[in-house]
Amino acid sequence: MDNHPKIFRPLVPAILLILLITSLGSPLVGAQSGEPPPDSSSGTPREIGPEEVLETADAYPGSTSYDSGWLAIGAGTTRTLTHNLGGSVSNYVVDLRFYSESANYVYNQIMYGGNQLIAPVPAGYSADDRVGAYWHSLTTTSIKVYRMPEDITYATKIRVRIWYVASANYDSGWFASTPGFAITKNFTITSGSADDYLVYLEFKDTGLYQPPATGFGIHQRYYGGASLAGTNDVVGAYWRNLTANSIVLYARLDDAYIDQMRVRIWRQPKATYDSGWEAGDLGSNTFLPHGIGGNPDDYIVDLQQKDTDAIGIGVNQRCYGGCDLRANDGAYAGTKQGAYWSQLTSGGLLVARRADDTFADQFRVRIWNVWSPTAPDYDSDWKTTPAGGSTEITHSVGGSADDYLTQFDYYYTSYRTHQLFYGFKVFGADPPYGYSANQAGGAFWHALDNTSVTVLRAATDITTEKWRMRIWEMPTPDYDSGWTTVAAGVSKALPHGLIGSPSDFLVDLTFKDSGYSGIHQRYLGGMTNATGNFLGAHWGNFNTSATNATLTVYRYPDDTLVDQFRVRIWRIRQPDYESGYQAYAPGGYACMTHNLGVDSGRVLVDATAHAASGDHKFFYGRVDIRPGDPWGYADNARVGFYWYYLTGTSVCDQRMPEDASAQTINVRLWVTPPYIREIYLPVVWR
Repeated sequence: MDNHPKIFRPLVPAILLILLITSLGSPLVGAQSGEPPPDSSSGTPREIGPEEVLETADAYPGSTSYDSGWLAIGAGTTRTLTHNLGGSVSNYVVDLRFYSESANYVYNQIMYGGNQLIAPVPAGYSADDRVGAYWHSLTTTSIKVYRMPEDITYATKIRVRIWYVASANYDSGWFASTPGFAITKNFTITSGSADDYLVYLEFKDTGLYQPPATGFGIHQRYYGGASLAGTNDVVGAYWRNLTANSIVLYARLDDAYIDQMRVRIWRQPKATYDSGWEAGDLGSNTFLPHGIGGNPDDYIVDLQQKDTDAIGIGVNQRCYGGCDLRANDGAYAGTKQGAYWSQLTSGGLLVARRADDTFADQFRVRIWNVWSPTAPDYDSDWKTTPAGGSTEITHSVGGSADDYLTQFDYYYTSYRTHQLFYGFKVFGADPPYGYSANQAGGAFWHALDNTSVTVLRAATDITTEKWRMRIWEMPTPDYDSGWTTVAAGVSKALPHGLIGSPSDFLVDLTFKDSGYSGIHQRYLGGMTNATGNFLGAHWGNFNTSATNATLTVYRYPDDTLVDQFRVRIWRIRQPDYESGYQAYAPGGYACMTHNLGVDSGRVLVDATAHAASGDHKFFYGRVDIRPGDPWGYADNARVGFYWYYLTGTSVCDQRMPEDASAQTINVRLWVTPPYIREIYLPVVWR
């Protein structure tokens, strides 16, 4: 387990506003087939009508705007963290997590917001000890974290993450909070279900109840509620009674630091892990094996409670993290209430229900571990390379090229932004319009390192008028095969162990050649040349069921450039547009209207096909088969699939006329924040 701090570079908030459009799917009116394919001299693809779109919200959960990494903090001390995100503090979402040196707790949120213990107490503590931690004083440049004075176990290190999220499906705005009075907020979220909601409640101290202002500002002190020793005051606040269209907020009777409250709610895509509602025994831990993998530092964990008896608070976070209650709590005096999570690892976590709890008759844990496409670390913009020529570009991303994800797009006036002939393809007896048999189209990149990459365009290519490369330095993948060898003509099955829907994942396959190509994607999807050699490699048989969580890489029989391959898989947030797996007859094609309204240079595109064996990229970009192929196709058969004609409103795809594998095709689009180029201003001397 990595306990070392990991610092992320703060980003300018204006580039972090990622549009999350939750679609209902794009119904195909009928994909075209039996007509001239889009890479011929005639025929214009018929556009399919716009899909139904729900209201939008930004990408939370997703990539963070600020991450402090793990930081030591002393008991009874305040640590000020400078994030410098700017923008509006109203757009921030804060997550505070603890790390315990005790193997009993490790990553946790025990006593979140702060608590004071009553007897009996855990080993090493005394009655009335103040434990846990909370954050406060959130501004556009900094945030403060306070660890309670007698905390010796739970928060020896702290980590703060902040998301910049400009919109939510529901935002109450700041409203006055009267201690001791429940406030109901009603809202409408299209197709909303409380099971899909992620709730974020924050407080504000303005000095109204304890003037002058105490300096807590925006905070989560005593989140979930607490009871103070000596005075028996009941303080803090929590939410409860969550339904599809309402929520109740309650500031406790004696609280002097919550003058205003604000609640935001997001209707979330499917969580990476959802325990469902579990019934925990009083005073015991329940182990939940989530099996997500990857780095638990990147997870977003949400724990909700459900009251199923006569108390009547429904889905709630009362006493979140645990609270010890005293005399002013009436019937609950002298009890230990609530639930908390701890011992988070890449394989599971514990949820503890406290000894006297009545608020968490059931609990539910959801975890999101998804990559939300950020602004690329490098964007070449559109560049030209003469047919048969090569262009070396300096990207200077740094780090390790092994951590990169690339998007390499072509542009041709007739096809707009596209990936026809991806990786370089040679054509057979039925070439596309403008080409002759045995000519080649497309381009590929190779010799990728941490400062540069080279692009080579086919000598007879006419459809790569321009090309564009974007590079992301990626987080730890959920699965990484590492650099792996496979003999030519051999398939290698990779047990990745990831479970869910294949469309929840992004798969990347790259090659390594010990010669001049280095790290590359030449012949990705496979290719056959004029002399009948079968070159390159592709991935397929991608399945994500509990009984079959594997992927296969196949290296073509005559290949000499894939000395090693590497497969990485990330869980990725819901796309801004997804066509869904649409069926095409051989030769079928269609255009879908996505209406994202952004330049194609801000769109990350992934197209995969599906066959009975699973999702795949067999023959991606088009492959023209030659004699002696391993799959039994006729000579000069045109197989595979690709996407093309990406604009601000539409995208098209096609299955080749003799193809037998791309039985359905799914196109996914993610809108990324704009790439911010460095601008150097000249010095003007007066």
